[in-house]
Amino acid sequence: MGATLILLSLLLVCLASVRGSYDLNVAEVALGAVGIGDPMTVYVVQQLRLPRSAVAFGVGMAFGVSGAVFQSLARNALASPDIIGISTGASFGAVLVIATIGSSAVLVPAAAFGGALVTAAFVTAFSLRSSVSPMRLILVGIGLQATLGAVIGVVLARLDPGRIEQSLRWLSGSISGRGWLHVAGIAGLLLLLAVPLHVGTRPLGVLQLGDQVARSAGVGTRSWQITLIVLACVLCAGGVSVAGPVLLIAFLGPPIARRLIGSPGPALAMSGIVSGTVMVASDLIAREGIGHLSLPVGIVTGLLGAPVLLWVLLRGKGVGHG
Repeated sequence: MGATLILLSLLLVCLASVRGSYDLNVAEVALGAVGIGDPMTVYVVQQLRLPRSAVAFGVGMAFGVSGAVFQSLARNALASPDIIGISTGASFGAVLVIATIGSSAVLVPAAAFGGALVTAAFVTAFSLRSSVSPMRLILVGIGLQATLGAVIGVVLARLDPGRIEQSLRWLSGSISGRGWLHVAGIAGLLLLLAVPLHVGTRPLGVLQLGDQVARSAGVGTRSWQITLIVLACVLCAGGVSVAGPVLLIAFLGPPIARRLIGSPGPALAMSGIVSGTVMVASDLIAREGIGHLSLPVGIVTGLLGAPVLLWVLLRGKGVGHG
């Protein structure tokens, strides 16, 4: 199933490379990808369309794996980074820099990364006693998300129109204009965390069954919970710093992945592949837009994720025994 999804993603990347204001055919895309053909075609394929699709898949993978870790730890399908406030913390950091310094290709992503980590630290600290309480994690996250959202609104209300536009463009979630440097950043982050996440998969599966089961299996509850939360937060922060707070993409992947493999386990790799595929498809839809108006990818993922969120709520079931 994972190979099928990767193949689907490659087909979507090919379609995204063909479609656009500068129409190409498959042969031109294939030649342009290796630097053969008209200079404009080579530029469009190599510098605009391929890196954008690669960023979409990488960011989707980061969000999907992060969401799977949080949902498994909390044993609840609602515990994704954008719902428990981590993405909002990243947004607060980015908007604060835009408000005080202005739009910066370096400082805004750095502030978003830092904002996500600080917010995650607060959420974890307030939900942690002897171990992380799933219900406290969600409630504290939602409360902090509401608070930071209100503060962002106050900051935006005091900005001049130019900086408001910059802030709203970032808050919408977009990968327009992303290049190979962004691809290298998100790919490097995924590779760096791949081994510790693989090592943490078994403890995560045990923790998903509850603290008592974890202790009886010899898994250090608190230490592994904190370690996995840190890894998931770094992944989420990396994704947000590249693409902005893309709505519900971290929420979408894990429940679909668990359905596909027929298991309630963490399904980290499959969740990442599913979210990456959804992200590439969403970006293609966003580029097509409505008429000639292209949309930020975050709007499309929000529209796609809302029905899934309602479906999860109506089913009334989380992950594990949450």
